[in-house]
Amino acid sequence: MARSFDTTKFVGFTQVGKDTIESMGWQVTDVREWMEYKNSKRTDHRLGTYVTLQDPKSLQELVVKTAQKFDDDLIGKHVHLVIDEVKIYARGTKTTSDFATVEVSLTVQIEEDQSVKQPQK
Repeated sequence: MARSFDTTKFVGFTQVGKDTIESMGWQVTDVREWMEYKNSKRTDHRLGTYVTLQDPKSLQELVVKTAQKFDDDLIGKHVHLVIDEVKIYARGTKTTSDFATVEVSLTVQIEEDQSVKQPQK
């Protein structure tokens, strides 16, 4: 059976990049529901969670999505990521424009970092 050709290494997301993101310790700054859309309309079916993360050292942010269903209790906790899927695509800047921006979407599994003392509520 043929394997799918991995084009991500040609468009800017390498194994080294994946390893770097997965080895970093992240802190959760926001969570919001990832909902299913049908016919351009939002349904009541929740697919998972969008999670905004921040690297405590550089203060850079990263938004990922996960099929895991988290709520606000995750905010402030330190986590590690395991990347399941990377999608790289072009998003048009305007409907009448010939230009686009390159977007990267990461679908991940999130694991709480047990080595960092988590904040108490």
